[in-house]
Amino acid sequence: EQKSALLEISLAGIFMMLLAVSISLFSIQVYDRVIPSSAQATLLVLASGAVVAIIFELILKFARSGVVERLTDGVDISLARSIMSRFLGVRLDQLPTSVGSATQVLKGYETVRAYLISLLTLCTVDMPVALFLLFLVYLIGGELAYIPAGFFCLGLLFALYFHRKSVLLSGLAQNAHARKTGILVESIEAAETLKSNNAKWRILSQWIGTTNDARGIDNQLRHVSENAQYILLMFQQISYILLISAGALQVIEGNLTIGSVIGCSILSGRILTPISQIPSLMINWAHAKMSLKSLETYWNLPQEVTGESVSYTEG
Repeated sequence: EQKSALLEISLAGIFMMLLAVSISLFSIQVYDRVIPSSAQATLLVLASGAVVAIIFELILKFARSGVVERLTDGVDISLARSIMSRFLGVRLDQLPTSVGSATQVLKGYETVRAYLISLLTLCTVDMPVALFLLFLVYLIGGELAYIPAGFFCLGLLFALYFHRKSVLLSGLAQNAHARKTGILVESIEAAETLKSNNAKWRILSQWIGTTNDARGIDNQLRHVSENAQYILLMFQQISYILLISAGALQVIEGNLTIGSVIGCSILSGRILTPISQIPSLMINWAHAKMSLKSLETYWNLPQEVTGESVSYTEG
């Protein structure tokens, strides 16, 4: 249903990839040809072209953001209609007893939608661009490409290592937040009864205990994400140091030029950028997985009329 939007996002990614290459080529030309020959006019032309490329890249980012927003709207409309229609068709004797928990579960589709959009951007733009730039580093610097490639694979392995713990903590966090929402909604609905029976202390005790549990789990989940980001950032820095050091040795031996080393270092930073997005994507995937499980439970509840369809007109 969204093929045109996906095509536009992919095309924008391809052009952004080519513009990123132009910045690296600018560095190579300046260090290898402009500086040795003191060609100031050539420097002016190259700098002007690089600025134009950066401006076009910015425009493409704005355009891609608009397309992603349009895609998000389409997904949101489809999911919201399907889930609410299904829930309205549930038999009365099968409706969940806790209004608050049901509210939290039905809101879970927003988590799924956010994850799908993030995954789409990473798979259709960031990862293909990173692989292409890695190939370009190989063409420019030869064996220097093995350094960012190695850290790229190492970053993926660490992301998988942290993934299992993220899924476990996300399940606990979702349950804790569902209990919080349930206590809040049900206390509002039964406010008159609670006051008349002087039972406010019991609800307050439940609320404090659930809040403490949710906060503790959220802190653990944040620590997992932060630790993963810190390690991946360390990988980026070590990769840069090793690439510059290995490139310097190649320059000393006469196998590479200074411009080639600088260009490869610029490209290597862009190669490892998608890896830094994996921790947040990993957390989103864990939340989305738990939300899908909860939504599936509600989706499979017996319906009043099998095959009943609900008409929808976008207003």
